[in-house]
Order: sequence, then C-alpha cells, then structure tokens
Amino acid sequence: MQVWEYRQIDLNDLPPKTDEVDVLNELGKQGWELVGILNNHIAYLKRRSSSPTPPKTPPSSPPRSPPASYGGPM
Repeated sequence: MQVWEYRQIDLNDLPPKTDEVDVLNELGKQGWELVGILNNHIAYLKRRSSSPTPPKTPPSSPPRSPPASYGGPM
C-alpha cells in the first residue's frame, strides 16, 4: 500500500518579492507534488512517505451534542 505525507503552505506568508513558483519548484525538487491551491492561496502538496507503515489514524472524536438552542428535527 502506498503511503503519502501531506504538507500545507500558506503562500500569503511568503516574504515580499518571493516568487511562489520558485518556492513550489524547490519543494518539487524535495519530492513534493502540488495537489492544488485554494482561493485563499493555501497550497496543498503530497509526497510518498519514506515510512514503510501507514501513520496511525487519530482516534475518532465522540459525537457532539447539539447546541442548547437546538429544538430538534422539524
């Protein structure tokens, strides 16, 4: 089974006069593949993990109670 690791880059946080393409190309040289960029300029990247086993999934959170003002289904 292929295991991936993911990374998120906020392109808004780059120093002034930094070319986003240069940053993404440098990450590409490190094995990162651009998955997409959202309208808020957050770039999502992935690369094959060097770890042979998949990371453990976080435990599921317990169901949340509806807010006190919730009147139930109509």
